[in-house]
Amino acid sequence: MSKSSRWPARIAVAAALGIGAAWAAHAQESIVVASYGGLYQDTQREAFFKPFTEATGIKVIEASGISVAKVRSMVQTGNVEWDVFITSTSDFAQLVKANLLEPIDYSKFDPKLLEQLDETAKKSHVLGTQWTSQVLAFSTKAFPGGKHPKNWVDAWDVKAFPGPRILTAGNYAVNPIEVALLSTGEGKDKVYPLNLDKAYAQLEKIRPNVVRWVNSGSAVSQALVDGEAVIGYTNSQRVQQLKDGGAPIDFVWNDGVISMTYWAVPRGAKNKQAAMKFLEFVSRPEQQAAIAKSSIGPVNKAAFALLSKEEVARLPSAPENRKVQLELQPDEWLKPGARGRTIYDENIARWLSFSVKR
Repeated sequence: MSKSSRWPARIAVAAALGIGAAWAAHAQESIVVASYGGLYQDTQREAFFKPFTEATGIKVIEASGISVAKVRSMVQTGNVEWDVFITSTSDFAQLVKANLLEPIDYSKFDPKLLEQLDETAKKSHVLGTQWTSQVLAFSTKAFPGGKHPKNWVDAWDVKAFPGPRILTAGNYAVNPIEVALLSTGEGKDKVYPLNLDKAYAQLEKIRPNVVRWVNSGSAVSQALVDGEAVIGYTNSQRVQQLKDGGAPIDFVWNDGVISMTYWAVPRGAKNKQAAMKFLEFVSRPEQQAAIAKSSIGPVNKAAFALLSKEEVARLPSAPENRKVQLELQPDEWLKPGARGRTIYDENIARWLSFSVKR
């Protein structure tokens, strides 16, 4: 074979190798997305993760175990394992203050999509993804026929509504401080600014009737189903799903604590551009409507038009439901507390002291 005749073969091989390398690189593109696990993450998988991979070819590798401490450790050591993670209204303020997050690149978003998003969703370092509510849930076995607690004042009334309670711990992402203040009966407009002395006085009152303080919303609803407790503080979505499945559990929207849940990108994320693609995709009305079918409130206003009236009525952010709830205010947790600490940090210290008491 002559030298000249060998060139086409070499070019063909090189082209094939180039195409193969490009295909392999694309096939291997992935992002690590961390969420809360359990049924909630199962819902996200169907509404967000799988459709994103199908639309972009970018694989979603799932993780869980989210905490402010975990994010801080990853960023400070330079070992950033996640590209995107979910964060609560109360926690994202701490993450932003500590400079642990990448800014959201809104230039990657369709301008029309940005117009559709709730204004409170579009923040510099986090992007709202849904409205969730933590509500007063109860056992319908313990309280049949509508004779159940209607608000947190009732929940603290152990004579009128006897039986064990189960509440979230004070160092959990969804802590009981706001509901402790609601239990005073002073009204939603008196919850902020936060008064930790008053809140812990209320927690002290109910302590003898609390069977467990937990770091899991699902543990609360399961305890109500199992009969371990009769009143609890947990996520409305989980209660609704159990109720739909025939479990003896229900809840009230009144005195619920509604808050936005956000996506964030940790500072130093390895796949930041793919992360921004993911954030844009899951904010689209179709994806927001898909997750709303699991009783999670969308932040894209256009999603409501894709839902039935019955589906809208089950959402935390439906107008009739939202107006009877307290909207959590993360900035209030950053205000100065005792001994030069923020109220957030002061609460962690107070909880540690409270939880070791007998």
